[in-house]
Amino acid sequence: MRILFVGGVEMGRACAEKLLLDKFGIAGIFCLPQSQSHRSGYADFSPLGKKYGVPVFKYDDINHAEAVEKIRQLAPDVIVLIGWSGIIGEEILAIPKRGVLGHHPTLLPRHRGNAPIPWTLINGLSRSGVTLFFLEKEIDKGDIAGQKEFSITLEDDAASVYAKATKATIELLPKVLRDMEAGKLVRIPQDPRKASRWGKRKPEDGIIDWNCMAVYLHNWVRGLTHPYPGAFTFHSGKKLFIWKAKITPSKSAGNAAPGTVLESGKKLVVKCGDGALEILKLQPEGGKETGASSSAASLGLKKGDLLG
Repeated sequence: MRILFVGGVEMGRACAEKLLLDKFGIAGIFCLPQSQSHRSGYADFSPLGKKYGVPVFKYDDINHAEAVEKIRQLAPDVIVLIGWSGIIGEEILAIPKRGVLGHHPTLLPRHRGNAPIPWTLINGLSRSGVTLFFLEKEIDKGDIAGQKEFSITLEDDAASVYAKATKATIELLPKVLRDMEAGKLVRIPQDPRKASRWGKRKPEDGIIDWNCMAVYLHNWVRGLTHPYPGAFTFHSGKKLFIWKAKITPSKSAGNAAPGTVLESGKKLVVKCGDGALEILKLQPEGGKETGASSSAASLGLKKGDLLG
């Protein structure tokens, strides 16, 4: 079975390598050019192609006529997309006789849409998973080919959930492809009554609202941390990224306004709507990421200062 692999991020690169290690017949790899390296989790597939002798093609727009013709020439039986955010046009959907297999890091039909890993953490989910499904014209609505669940703890963040989703996909994908090749794959239609959708996120949406509860802001920070653009606040007009934080009790919270620095020494503690958050990793825009206490000193953050 000839497979065309399409991916743009590290999760896709890891899955492509698993298929190559397992001797699946990958006819070619499509990935993003270096000009798109600013995207969250970007990965260059060129070293992988060189290592395994697989041709790699780089396109910003996979629906460009040149890319579509190249796909026709490769004549794949199935196309696998892992970590590709662009919409796949109907011309491409019609090429492989076994279909186009897409990927979504939630348990479809729940939580369709954009930024699934950040939203999973922001909403405090304790379980999630990955879904492989057949792409159709309508986004995230095709028949399910396979799913794998995993648990999420309060200590997890975007990086660790990304790693769990990658591991789950690496385990699921070969099984789905083997069942497909053997004619044993059962396609399961999605139940529209169980469907939900998350909205698109932009980097500027990461601003912290200190009026929110501490548990919500803890989820906010861990959901937007690396490899995503980050949660942020402002101090004296300067943008500060908060990459790691934890809920903490604070006797000095009193009637302080949300966003007030309660401690700034060995610890950096900020008042929230109903408690406090200890900032553990901090980075001024254009500066280096450091421990929050070191950053607080260098930035002149003092007890009583107001963030936001």
